[in-house]
Amino acid sequence: MPDTITTLRRLLLEHGQQHYGEAITQADHAIQAATLARDWGCDEEIQLAALLHDVGHLLEHDGVAAMGEYGVQAHDRLGADYLLELGFSARVARLVGMHVAAKRYLCAIDPAYLQQLSSASTATLAYQGGPMSAVEVETFARLPDLQDILLLRRLDEAAKDGGWQLQQVEWLWPVMAAHLAAQQTGKRH
Repeated sequence: MPDTITTLRRLLLEHGQQHYGEAITQADHAIQAATLARDWGCDEEIQLAALLHDVGHLLEHDGVAAMGEYGVQAHDRLGADYLLELGFSARVARLVGMHVAAKRYLCAIDPAYLQQLSSASTATLAYQGGPMSAVEVETFARLPDLQDILLLRRLDEAAKDGGWQLQQVEWLWPVMAAHLAAQQTGKRH
């Protein structure tokens, strides 16, 4: 568990300074998303998912397609798998794994959402399959955890300001440690 936290801190420090088509770094984006989740009163698993939703961009990948200057294609699924390997709950991994699909869903059902996307988010939408089809929308709308998935997506879109420091998320490491410990003992945290 301390190794997991050390690994994630190292990823954010060493690889989080990358830009992904936005005016901010990956670390700025992650830290702000987690802070917004806390400030919006989200539960701890959503706070963790907010911090880690783009962790797939920070990993070394062999043979994984890039999205031009915008990061790693399928970073959502890669990140979800990685978090499961590290011992995070299925819920945290699922939220991370669904945040790209949530963008596709919102773009299909809400023209205003599509219009407010940043230029980088609009560009990556094409790599990610574009807005969902009517059949995909119908299926996605029935997900039991739809509101949490959409909340994470809205946190993702809201976290676009730079100037964040890793120290500003110190409050979340004990939350992460408790979450990982609960997963090891089989309790849901």
